[in-house]
Formats: sequence, C-alpha cells, structure tokens
Amino acid sequence: MAFFGLSNPYIAKLNSDGTYSDGFKCSKAVSTAVTPAFNEGALYGDNKLVEYIKEFKNAAVEAGVTSLPIVAANILFGHKVTENSIIYNVDDAANYVGYGFISTELKKGKRVYGACILKKVLFAEGGDSYSTKGDSITFNTPTISGTASAPDDGDYKEVKFFDKKTDAEDFIKGYLNITPKCETPVFSVDGGTYAEAQSVEISCATSGAKIYYTTDGLTPTESSTEYTGTPVSVSASKLLRAIAIKAGSANSDVASAEYTISG
Repeated sequence: MAFFGLSNPYIAKLNSDGTYSDGFKCSKAVSTAVTPAFNEGALYGDNKLVEYIKEFKNAAVEAGVTSLPIVAANILFGHKVTENSIIYNVDDAANYVGYGFISTELKKGKRVYGACILKKVLFAEGGDSYSTKGDSITFNTPTISGTASAPDDGDYKEVKFFDKKTDAEDFIKGYLNITPKCETPVFSVDGGTYAEAQSVEISCATSGAKIYYTTDGLTPTESSTEYTGTPVSVSASKLLRAIAIKAGSANSDVASAEYTISG
C-alpha cells in the first residue's frame, strides 16, 4: 500500500473508564510518525537458536501540526487554561489521550482513506522555538512527541479504511466521542474607536445555532440575551461578547469585541 497523504488530526482525553472526552481537532496535519518498539528474547541450545520471542512494548509517536488550540495545553499536559492564557505549574501532569488521523493511500490502484486511531498515548511537552523574521520567512510549527501503549485488551491501534474522506473523519470523531462544535460568532463591525454609535449584527456559520450575547463583559451563556436578528446598538463604550449554542453540538468559542465611542 502506498501512502501519499495525511490530514485531520484529532485528540481526546482518555478517561479512567476507557471512554474519551474533551476532544478537539489539531488544526491541520504536517507529519505523523508511529514507530513500534519490541521486547525480544532468544534461547540457544546445541549451538543453535531454539526459541525466539518478540513482543510489542510500546510505540514512539511524533505528531506535527500547523497549530494547537489553547485547550490542548489542558487536555494534553494538564495546564490551567482560560479564554486567552495558559498557566504552567510545576505539579501539572500529562494525560493519556487517544490520537486519530487520516492517511490517504493507494490500494490496488484505488484511493482509500485510512482512519487511524492510537488508543492510548502519553505525549511529552516539547520546547518552544522562536526566531526573528529575516529576508525569508520561516514557519515554526508545533511538534509533540509521546509514547503509545496498549490498553487492557492489548489493542493499541486500529485502522479502518473508507472510500470517502468524510466517512473516515466521522469514524474518528465517533470513536473519540467528539461532538461537532459551533462556529464562533462574527460581528459585522470590528472592535475599535468610533466617533458615533454603531449597530452591530451578529452571525454564525453553524446552521440552527442560537446566538447569545452580553454587553457588560461577562461570559455569555444560554441564560444571556438571545440575538434574534436585530442589530445590537452600541451607543456607549462597551465590551460585546457572543457565543453560539446548538443541541447536539459543543458550544462555540466566545467572540469578543471592545468598542469605544468617543463622540
């Protein structure tokens, strides 16, 4: 089988009961390497090999992605995260996770999509690399490395093949218990300083999602004011925040825009 593509990396926390939760997509895949390691033993007698055994020990996993969402710091490494910050503590401990991705392959001349699941992985936090911009631009993308081990049933990896990429992605999301997430609401007027009052429309690309907003800086919830299509009047300086909520989907990220009315 010939491999020539990689996409759709997902990670979800592995709970003590064997279920998965708090899953997320790691933006776009750059590279993934899975290298098994084995315990080996040999018995010699009468100057020849009598017995040989080779058993799976673990697998080294390296995943390169274009970016990691802020929530990854909590799910992967146990750090405390807020809306826009990560707090690192010396007592933070990494969590076991499931890691899934899609490989594109040729099988008997036909393009197929392999949904690969590594069921139990412990990633280690790598170093950060920064460089100034010179005559050429260099992208520094995150790479996380870890070790895949076998759960109690001994099955450490599963690959299922599909004719459609969307079916492969649905399999991964279903296996890792990842629900669809609402798109982040968008404001028709960017935050900033204005000489006169502004009318701000709020939209969301997720069909059927309801939008809730606040104008006092508090995090919006389902108990906040629902946006029904009438533009929000911003006649004085305020912080507008909005969230999209839909049954069966994870809530969106919170959108925020601060307006200063100088007139």
